[in-house]
Amino acid sequence: MMKSNFGGKVIIEDVFYVPDIKCNLMSICQLVEKGFSVTMDGESLKLFDAKKNLVLKSALSKNRTYRCNISSDKMMCMSATISEDVEAIWHLRYGHLNFRSLSELNSKDLVHGLPKLNVRKSICEISVKSKQSRLPFVSKAPKRASEALRVVHYDICGPFEVPSLGGSKYFITFIDEFTRMIWLYTIKLKSEAL
Repeated sequence: MMKSNFGGKVIIEDVFYVPDIKCNLMSICQLVEKGFSVTMDGESLKLFDAKKNLVLKSALSKNRTYRCNISSDKMMCMSATISEDVEAIWHLRYGHLNFRSLSELNSKDLVHGLPKLNVRKSICEISVKSKQSRLPFVSKAPKRASEALRVVHYDICGPFEVPSLGGSKYFITFIDEFTRMIWLYTIKLKSEAL
């Protein structure tokens, strides 16, 4: 919440709070997205709220920015707490690293701020699923065609935003499985595929 130059109070939500910054910056675009409106006449800027009440007025400074004195009435910063145990948090932070390796990082003092962790025997469901293996993909599928043009694969691609010089917005490909020969045709409409 900020106090305006004219005694009113304005609430601006979803802002970044940086406690050590020397001066606050306000983005006109983001204020407009939040329902405010801005007018710039000559060398002055006026900011209005959603009800068209004047919130602040500022003059253009030498460095081509609009400076204004805003006093914040009450700053509210949302914080979140996690009720999970410390071991689980560090396990997640390190991409589901096993607890024995996490303890080793602590014992060798390799990570600043990593507390002493107990080696746990509990099972992390995500870790187990990520270690599951599956059968490899077949690198070469057996050919179904014994001679040319027995099995032909086709695909239609499009529509494209910019048509070709002949006015086509689609193309269709035919691939013979036996010879691997490719034919490509441009078509104007998808209905021309047949």
